[in-house]
Amino acid sequence: MIFSNFILVGFILSPSSGIDLPFRPGQQACICPSTPFVAPIGRLLWGSKCCRSLISTSTTSTTAGTASTTTSSTTSSTTSSTTTSSTTSSTSSTTSTTFTTAVTASTTSSTAPPSDCSCSGSTAVLLGGGKTETYPCSSQTIDDIENLIYPGASVLNNQIYVCGGYENVSVGIGSNKCFRNEGGMWVNATNMNVGRWLFSMNNVGSQILVTGGQSNISSLSTLNNLELFDGEIWQELPFNLSYAFSYHCAVTISETEIVIIAGFINLGQVVIEKYDIFNGLVQTNFSSFPDSTYIYGHACTLFQGEIIVAGGYPSLKKVYALDLTTLAWRSLPDLNYDHYQHTMEVVNGQLIVFGGVLSTDSTELDYLERYDGNTWIAENLNYTHAYHASVVVPCQ
Repeated sequence: MIFSNFILVGFILSPSSGIDLPFRPGQQACICPSTPFVAPIGRLLWGSKCCRSLISTSTTSTTAGTASTTTSSTTSSTTSSTTTSSTTSSTSSTTSTTFTTAVTASTTSSTAPPSDCSCSGSTAVLLGGGKTETYPCSSQTIDDIENLIYPGASVLNNQIYVCGGYENVSVGIGSNKCFRNEGGMWVNATNMNVGRWLFSMNNVGSQILVTGGQSNISSLSTLNNLELFDGEIWQELPFNLSYAFSYHCAVTISETEIVIIAGFINLGQVVIEKYDIFNGLVQTNFSSFPDSTYIYGHACTLFQGEIIVAGGYPSLKKVYALDLTTLAWRSLPDLNYDHYQHTMEVVNGQLIVFGGVLSTDSTELDYLERYDGNTWIAENLNYTHAYHASVVVPCQ
């Protein structure tokens, strides 16, 4: 049996936003209705493909985080690829109030999309907590999963697995059920030994690892065990986490190790630990977590040799990077908006935060923020996503 390593970032328990955000010029998503038209927020439906692309010439003057009124005129044209060419054009004018970020007096121009508007590369799949959605490629046809809250998700043998979560908030009993996606449809898979929600679920080498979580809605039910799935059976590992973790996240860093970053409220510190699946806890001498003495409901991922931790409470907009060589932290630019109970993935080389909720009123978010190396840029999603899970798979 082969095990792998992971890192957890989380909270150790002791006891349609309506924001309209711009699409990125040239961004693609696939498979839409066959009739071309210009949809709201600059979405062009082209043939049998859908390019989320601004194809107009427009001028927008905004201040990040404040409302502004934008008037744009959009013209689209297409020329057939047969020996006899034809041209169809349409013009529309719209006025709307939007919240925009990282845009100041910018002008965007582009021509008709390429003849092949199919997606390539990878796409994120957002699962549970509502509708299933893929980004940036909508060519993936994946059914909605059961209305699970706080599930886990991972990919094994090129198939998406979704496990755990809970289905009824008034009951709050963690589920041990697992599902596997086959051809876009969900089928039953082998169940975990322990029902759990608010846990982490990661691919580790050729297996799936789950850690911690809660077995029911009570904080006294927080778990410190680990289970490993080889594609056929789940088995509990012969050691436990040093603390009971929930509201945490996990990052795989090698074939045998993980790092856990978890917040305490009652102990006044954020615990950072590295585990080896064969040997248990192997390292604790990381630099102290910056800015806060606790963190939970955040998201983390591995990006360019660093563990990125974004959002969560109380940080919300803060983003930090842990260098796995120096074991030291550094700050990245803040997110534009609060994100709590969200996910984060690396998609086609870009760091992207998906959905979550606002801290002020628990509004579920229908937008993402992607990092371009200098700043975070917000873009609309089709649905709200919070208390969900996400994975990255190849576009098809």
